Amino acid sequence: MQLSKALSLAALTSLATARTHNSAVRSRIPPPPQKTPNPSADAASTQATFVSDNGGNFIIIPDTCTNFHEAQPIFNKMLMSARFVCELYAALDCRDGVVRKFQQGVHEIMDLRFESGRCHLVD
Repeated sequence: MQLSKALSLAALTSLATARTHNSAVRSRIPPPPQKTPNPSADAASTQATFVSDNGGNFIIIPDTCTNFHEAQPIFNKMLMSARFVCELYAALDCRDGVVRKFQQGVHEIMDLRFESGRCHLVD
């Protein structure tokens, strides 16, 4: 009987450890995109808004590298406001070369493969 209690305790401990690890991984993923009625209005007040086909929007925080993950929606457009430049990178953490650089306007990004992005104010 002692052995069955020990095995049960070991199973619960490993489950708790797995849940803690999964929570840590999830905390690095940006929040899910929010639906907004007018994505163009968001782009006017921020530097870049990624838009998905289902209407979900994701706004990039200035001067911060944002990592994208497979669990997120597929973004097909990027709306850029004036005076900002955004670079999309092939690797996480804005490393390993710029895939493409964007300035003001609406850009189709569906065919680009990127894992991170950073936007900043242009002088």
